[in-house]
Amino acid sequence: MILDKVNLFVKNQDLTPILGTIFGSSKWSGLLSRYPAGRVAPFSLLIPLTSLVLARVILQEQLSPLQYLGSLVVIVGLCIINFRGALRPRAV
Repeated sequence: MILDKVNLFVKNQDLTPILGTIFGSSKWSGLLSRYPAGRVAPFSLLIPLTSLVLARVILQEQLSPLQYLGSLVVIVGLCIINFRGALRPRAV
């Protein structure tokens, strides 16, 4: 009986954005306290991707191939932005 109430609580669609906002804001503040804003700002692109993952995991929503492709583009873009200095050849 308690487990049914917990499942109902977790799967409630009204709760998902609230939990996502609390989790995201706390992680964002933690990153800003440790790294410069210019280094952290590109990760704001992960907000829609995080929403898709939460909808898939918590609500068992089916994602379209276009959503998977868009997620991949965002991740590749973040890798390019964050590792571009590491990928450049060093001057000798």
